[in-house]
Amino acid sequence: MLATAHNTYNDYIAYNRKLGYSVIPEDLYNGLKDQDEMYKRFKADMTEAVDMTDNLNKDGSINWSFVDSDMYMTWSVVLDGEQYTAWFDQAAEEIEGATV
Repeated sequence: MLATAHNTYNDYIAYNRKLGYSVIPEDLYNGLKDQDEMYKRFKADMTEAVDMTDNLNKDGSINWSFVDSDMYMTWSVVLDGEQYTAWFDQAAEEIEGATV
């Protein structure tokens, strides 16, 4: 189970101790948890952008270029280009998978 799947660091430690596994330091756990939460906010923002009428083509399909433009304005100041692209692609796949 991923460390970030646990609600707290203590939950993470208890789970791994039962299995006889070692654990990562708390500051690393917190950093991973923060990144996980940030991705959730990123995806939520993208979901809102996808639902905007201005970001749809005439046939109702998503105009990903427009969504990218809206997302980039906000997130480019928080993420570097590589991380932004990775998260954008991942969230787009998840959103498209949910709408199929």
